Formats: sequence, C-alpha cells, structure tokens
Amino acid sequence: MIANNSGGQITCGVAGFPAGTVDPNNSAPTFGLTYTDVPASGTAPVVFENVPNGTYDIHWKCVNVGVTEVWATFNAQDTTKTAEPATVTVPNNQNCIFGSVCI
Repeated sequence: MIANNSGGQITCGVAGFPAGTVDPNNSAPTFGLTYTDVPASGTAPVVFENVPNGTYDIHWKCVNVGVTEVWATFNAQDTTKTAEPATVTVPNNQNCIFGSVCI
C-alpha cells in the first residue's frame, strides 16, 4: 500500500530486486516495476502476482507533479535516498504443502 501524505498527487514506481541490491538503476527487477498514481492524502494498492520464491528488496521512487519533490529508496542522478527498501521473503509462511500452496 502506498500512502500519500503530501498535498498533491504523486506517481510511484515500485519493483522487487534480489536482496542486497544497493542501486536498482544498475539491476533489472525480478518482478514488478509498476507505476501507480496516488491522489493527494490518499492511498493506492501495489500488488505483484507470480513472484518466484526468494528474498527481495522492494525499492520505490515517488515524485510529485512537476517533479519538484522526490522520495526514494536509492540514490541516483536526480534522487537522494529518503528511505530504506523493505525486505520480503516469498513465501513468508513456511507451512507450505502441495508445491506453492501455503497455509
């Protein structure tokens, strides 16, 4: 879920990279790279399907209209890191039976 606490609409790009990826600009995402518009003071879901089992860093970058403000989990030419990526493990429940079915 992306929560927008700014006063205007933002657009966010979100993707999953192998855990330990420091600079997503130099790596291809394993899954995702979804762009989502989030209204002012609103929220928007981020859903990834068919993610392979593994541990990933979820990197993101959000910009406001006019790109006068940028928030991201990495440094780039036009970006200063403002947050840490989230690390997730898929599947995150070890009670898996029948292949990829987890309960």
